[in-house]
Amino acid sequence: MFTDFESQWKKLNPEQKLVASFFEDDLNEGYSNYVVLLKITGFLGLLALTISVLGLLGMVVYTTETKVKEIGIRKVFGASVLNLNIQLSKEYLKLIVWAIAIGAPVTTFLIYLVLPRMQYYSTTVSVWDVVISTAILLGLGMITVWSQTNKAALSNPADTLRSE
Repeated sequence: MFTDFESQWKKLNPEQKLVASFFEDDLNEGYSNYVVLLKITGFLGLLALTISVLGLLGMVVYTTETKVKEIGIRKVFGASVLNLNIQLSKEYLKLIVWAIAIGAPVTTFLIYLVLPRMQYYSTTVSVWDVVISTAILLGLGMITVWSQTNKAALSNPADTLRSE
């Protein structure tokens, strides 16, 4: 295909060399920096999420370990596992909701700041994107919290109160 163009170009303008490329190749070349940036951002986001979940897990383990005797006493007095889970999870649920309430608008603002700078690309962040992301983060946080609080709530109160 290029040979026909080259022969016609040489007839019309023999002094200049034909410089031609496919539009798709030009687009791919233009987006190569964004692809690298996307991979780095995705990796750093996953790393930040992993560190935050591990930090949350550490906080929950510490809290449940310090409240083992309280949990045992509540179980002796008839508290259900669900009630204990809710009691232990309240403060972490508040922290997670505050983090999402602060992080979602900031993230949306940053996305709208970056997207207009991209060539040939236009998109918006819908409410559903924020809702789904919020639900995933809230679910991940609550699974982390409930995994440890459930373990503490299911423990035998006789074992936890034995030293008293």
